[in-house]
Amino acid sequence: MSDPRIETEPFHLRYLPGIGPKRAEAFERLGVRSLKDLLYFFPRRYEDRTHLIKIGEITPAANVTFRGEILTLGIRPIKYRPLFEMVVGDETGMIHAVWFNQTYLKNQFKVGMKVILSGRADVYQKRLQINSPEYEIIESEEDDLLHAGRIVPVYPLTEGLFQRSQRRVMKDLVERYLEKEIQDFLPGPVKESLSLMD
Repeated sequence: MSDPRIETEPFHLRYLPGIGPKRAEAFERLGVRSLKDLLYFFPRRYEDRTHLIKIGEITPAANVTFRGEILTLGIRPIKYRPLFEMVVGDETGMIHAVWFNQTYLKNQFKVGMKVILSGRADVYQKRLQINSPEYEIIESEEDDLLHAGRIVPVYPLTEGLFQRSQRRVMKDLVERYLEKEIQDFLPGPVKESLSLMD
C-alpha cells in the first residue's frame, strides 16, 4: 500500500520507498527534490554487461563480465585496510575477486553460490584478479539481474549515494510510480503508426 503522503504535493522525498532522510539529503544536493525529479534523474551512461565470457578467456587490463561459482572466501588482514577475498571458478579457470575495506561482504556470500562479476581484470602477484567488481548473486536461472549480465545504468552520484542501491531504488520507483506520474502526450494513433512504445 502506498504512503498517503506521496499522493499529495508537496511531499518530502524521504517518504519514498528506499529513500529515507539521509538519502533524501544526498539527492537534494543533486537538485532532486520530488518524485517527478527522481523519475527524470537519468543515468549519465550505460555499461553493456550482457556479454558473459569464460574465466579462461579473461585477459589483463580488460573490463569483463563472467559467471562462476564461489570456491573459497575469507577476510585477509592487511595493514590499514583489511580486504574481503573470494576465489571464483568455472570449467575453464579461476580468478580472485577482492574488495578493500568491505569485510561486511563476507556475510553476503557462501561457498558454492553462483555469481556474476563485472569489472576490470588485472594480474597481481602472478595471479588473475578483479578488484571491487560489481556482483550479482544468482539464486535461480530466472533471476531478474540488476547489476550484471545486462545493460547497466550508471547514475550521477554524490556523498551518501551508491550505484547498487541507486539502481534498486530507481527500478522500484519506476515500477511503482512511472505510469501514474509521467503522462504520455502522444495520441494513440500516432504511436501505433510509428510503432512507438508507450
